[in-house]
Amino acid sequence: MVSVTAAVLAVGLIVVWGMAPGETRSRTDLLGEALRGVAAGAVPFGVGGVIAVVLGRGDALNRSDRAVHTTLSRLVLLGGYVQQQRGATTVSYIDTPRPFACATRDPVPHILITRGLIEHLTPGQVEAILAHEEHHLAARHDRHLRLARLAAACLPFISAFRAHERRVRLLIELAGDDHAARVCGAGIAAEALDRYCTLDPAPGAAERAARLRRVHARA
Repeated sequence: MVSVTAAVLAVGLIVVWGMAPGETRSRTDLLGEALRGVAAGAVPFGVGGVIAVVLGRGDALNRSDRAVHTTLSRLVLLGGYVQQQRGATTVSYIDTPRPFACATRDPVPHILITRGLIEHLTPGQVEAILAHEEHHLAARHDRHLRLARLAAACLPFISAFRAHERRVRLLIELAGDDHAARVCGAGIAAEALDRYCTLDPAPGAAERAARLRRVHARA
């Protein structure tokens, strides 16, 4: 609001000064010149504002991600009872009854999976869960999601960006499901999703399992 007011005052002053005694230029010419000057100054001002917003929102996302990584690191430190190396990825098994699995980079590829999930799955279903999480890491889904989160954070009042973030979250989960189906078989991957949904109901998990059976049955 302050910058807009200043711009209006600047235009008015230029026009008034231009109409001083002895000046032959028209008000229209002076106004056009003033507006061109304001527009030329507004471009770098606007670009700088956009950069400041993006950097500010990006810093807030960084702090949030660091807090999550700190929590996961403490979880591994306090509850981890077995570690397994799968190529470049470390798998930590966490001693808690809550069913849970996730992939993270802090700073190396890392998968966390809990005893509460493993105890209720067959070895093949556990392998499907691990394949799903490994694909998130290999495909760098964190980068795609971060860009979507940043756009939604910078322009929270535009619903299209929030919807885009939700679509990206869904698409990366579907990509992980498809990879697990290719590695372990669609039936086992779908059963793992069904079982996970029974243990810890998540919106859309049952639909994802049905999709796996439907899509890969035609393949």
